Amino acid sequence: RSTPSETGQPPICIMRATSAAGGARRGLRAALLVAAAVLLLACAARAEYCSEAAALEDTDLTSSLFFAVHDGDLARLQALLKADPCAARSRAADGRGPLFWAYEFGFKEMIDLLQAEGADADSTDSAGKRPADLLPASGFQQLPPPPAQEMYAGVLPEELEYEDDEDDFFDYDTEEAHTEL
Repeated sequence: RSTPSETGQPPICIMRATSAAGGARRGLRAALLVAAAVLLLACAARAEYCSEAAALEDTDLTSSLFFAVHDGDLARLQALLKADPCAARSRAADGRGPLFWAYEFGFKEMIDLLQAEGADADSTDSAGKRPADLLPASGFQQLPPPPAQEMYAGVLPEELEYEDDEDDFFDYDTEEAHTEL
């Protein structure tokens, strides 16, 4: 490049020519890099918050998570995870959490969901076991069909047929069922 004092002309800058598309690609690439960095920082902050907030204790949340996994109720598990951003990392008093239970019952879909939501596959329980250590020898199994309340959603109670068993009772002292005639 030259200076005005050498030539008496304004400086001439040699610039690399770029097409408009090339500039747009670079702009998009930069925007994606910024978005990825923000996402990574948010995930790191969430993981740090959840690990600091998580205590090894039996709570209503850990109980709800256990029963959702035990019952194979994927919709209920998804609702619990949506309601609490740290639910996937929560742990009961024995050190086990929803990922442990999903492995214990062999529900692959739940395992994948929990890991996507931040559950730690390398965590250990109070006995030193990792979630994958609990997978039964039989391996993974299919989730059961949706619970009955979903199958009957929208059906009014009076539309269901019930057996008349008003005369039936269970005697807890003798542990026998009786039918009064």
